[in-house]
Amino acid sequence: MNLTDDKAGGHAAFTARLPFRPDNASAWGNASEIRLVWLVQMLNASGGVDVIKTYADDWTLSGLMVSEDRGLKVGVIYENPATDDNQNNDSHLWALANSLDKTFSNGRSDITIDEINRRFNPALNESVTLSQTWGISKTAFSVYTATYASQNDLAQIPMTVTPQLLTNFNNQGAQAPLLLYLQELKSRDMALGDTEAVSATNGVLNISFASAVTTTVRGLSWSPYRKVNNQWEAFPINQYWDQLKLEIAPAIEADTGEEDADAETALQSYFVSLQKGVYRTLVGQSADFGSPPPLDDALLQEWQAGTFNEPFGSIAEEMTSML
Repeated sequence: MNLTDDKAGGHAAFTARLPFRPDNASAWGNASEIRLVWLVQMLNASGGVDVIKTYADDWTLSGLMVSEDRGLKVGVIYENPATDDNQNNDSHLWALANSLDKTFSNGRSDITIDEINRRFNPALNESVTLSQTWGISKTAFSVYTATYASQNDLAQIPMTVTPQLLTNFNNQGAQAPLLLYLQELKSRDMALGDTEAVSATNGVLNISFASAVTTTVRGLSWSPYRKVNNQWEAFPINQYWDQLKLEIAPAIEADTGEEDADAETALQSYFVSLQKGVYRTLVGQSADFGSPPPLDDALLQEWQAGTFNEPFGSIAEEMTSML
């Protein structure tokens, strides 16, 4: 982001994000020098760009945020095509996403990505109880998890992990696989305004993390995919809605005996909200997002006592009750 002068339109300030990874561990804590250097470029005869002049300039630090990455954990969950008897209906994933939105996203400390993997990964959940899976079949999903050093590695998910996971749907008959993404990013942050932790002496800025508290950002989102020219790609949301109506309309009509346009609109809103992603921050081990997250037995009873045969109607009722 660059700030410009309101009157002249020239650049008044610049922002930059600089990763710091010293090759030698002993370099941590050493002073690092930062300079502002201008490059003068010129187009050459072949259409390329040549740097013809460089010069340094004075500058003033007006703001600074230092973030110490403390690890990134990610998870990807989808309905297992090997056990899914209807690959064009993602009702199990909808139920799981709704429950994770109330627990994982809502700051429930025991529902971590590791715990979610233990509960819903068929290779790990033999001893898991029905209450711990919130009434959802233990064999409904495939679960992928990974741990990275920093948030810079998050790009590996769409670039490498997702294409590899989608190969599990090759020749399986799924028209629009839906993948649910989870992330936990831990960090400690200090800003220039933290006067007790930041000091400046003779042009050297010192930052202490002694009083910094670890924060955890939890993210939950999902994305549908389709195959075009034998290649998987993201399914445009405006087109995916037509596919989704084929799932939810029969389920709602089967239970109510009629079409329900309000329920469909509520589900569309819910789907789009998760497609954009829900991200919340826990400071230390706590979070205050209003009502406390539900416990396992409450979620089990919620799905077992639902008024609809599929989770779509229960979620729609929740959405419309908040309007």
